[in-house]
Amino acid sequence: MIRLASLAVLAIAGLLAFGAFYLAKGTEGEPSLITTGTPDGPNPASEAPATPEVEKLFFLRGINFDEGEITLVLFPPDADTERLIIRDQDALRAAQDRAYVNTMTPDGEAAGSLLVSMMAETTDEVIAQIFRDDVLIASVTCPNGTCGHFGDSPDLNFAGLTDHAVPFQPVMDEFSDYDAYLETIEAIAQTPDFMLLDRRPLVDFPLPRRPSHLIVELPTVVTTDVAFNPALHEALVQTAITPLLPDGASLDWVRVTELPAAILADADNNQPVLVNGAPIPFTDARFFTVRARINGVTTLPADVYNALTEATRNQVDTDARFSEFVSATLGADCLDCYVLKIEGGRTDAARAFDWRSESYYLNYYDLREAP
Repeated sequence: MIRLASLAVLAIAGLLAFGAFYLAKGTEGEPSLITTGTPDGPNPASEAPATPEVEKLFFLRGINFDEGEITLVLFPPDADTERLIIRDQDALRAAQDRAYVNTMTPDGEAAGSLLVSMMAETTDEVIAQIFRDDVLIASVTCPNGTCGHFGDSPDLNFAGLTDHAVPFQPVMDEFSDYDAYLETIEAIAQTPDFMLLDRRPLVDFPLPRRPSHLIVELPTVVTTDVAFNPALHEALVQTAITPLLPDGASLDWVRVTELPAAILADADNNQPVLVNGAPIPFTDARFFTVRARINGVTTLPADVYNALTEATRNQVDTDARFSEFVSATLGADCLDCYVLKIEGGRTDAARAFDWRSESYYLNYYDLREAP
């Protein structure tokens, strides 16, 4: 089985204020200053800058291109425009001092900022994400969904990087085998033509193993024994199930749960019969649901269900008691006009109640040249 190395998770940094921006680098070393303004320094005093240099965030400055491969994912403000993925290292280097987002709107409101962390929770809209070797190292954001004003304005400059976007196909994989799921993640990590990028799940990645399972509902216990012990019935069910399980299956748990008292209901519509506005409980018998979870399978052969039914049925005949109850309570002669209504229902035979196949989902990008 291919084992994945633990994924390094970057520490969360807060939103960065305009002016000077600090980026917690992780493997980049000590926190370094991301400067603002034009790359060649301030304009001569005789030339008033078109935009105050404090307003520009050059989001690629300070990125170490000598360690791993840098990938930039751009999210256009137009929701109908597909995101762009740039991997050309020379183009990214060349744009370090040219690609920017303004940090203030003309009315003085905050616009762009730099958010560091793959796991940060924010309501801000993402303009771009920067990855090193498929691991997020920074995001460029704007507050509260205001990125739309960047569409056709000088507040955002990608410095020609959009011309270097690579073709890609989103891939949505589903696996029923855990080893195949882990092997695919490992292959993506080793193969530059496939990347997770912004499709990497933020938590529980890789997913823990989730084996297929089946929940069997066994015959409802119906007893008039006030000393009935649910734990003893659980042990009975465990003893009955274990030798019947197919190879690869295992018993996880058995649960016996007492139900609320059954109530008298109209046989025609199953609605409770009320006396003085209240339902009439039938207290001459107790009812218990019995369920068992079996891991490793999603079904059982019919003969196994039949065997479990015979081995675990514990139901007393309540017909006589019920007739007496109806006569005494309602003074009715039509005994067939009434039934017992049991919350959650009653089952007289073992059956599949719920099941889930083993499955794992993985979304990623195929970055090979389009055919």
